[in-house]
Amino acid sequence: MSCWDVMTDQTDFNFVAMSLRHPDSPIQYILHVKDRALLAEVAAQIELDYGSGRSAPQGLSPALLKLIRAGAMKVSTRQGL
Repeated sequence: MSCWDVMTDQTDFNFVAMSLRHPDSPIQYILHVKDRALLAEVAAQIELDYGSGRSAPQGLSPALLKLIRAGAMKVSTRQGL
């Protein structure tokens, strides 16, 4: 079991929606994962691609794009992708 299996949990969507409505919210993107079983994998991939100390790739990483194309994940944003 990875650390992401333990640390990742479903979030109350109402809390996230309220945060997005606040103009100063630091949340810019919401990832909608089709199956809860994928949460740990997605979290680990985000840490690998965007974790502290790494230079952020431009746009979405190839691994996250693959999940979107497979229909396993969708992205909501205030900005355009």
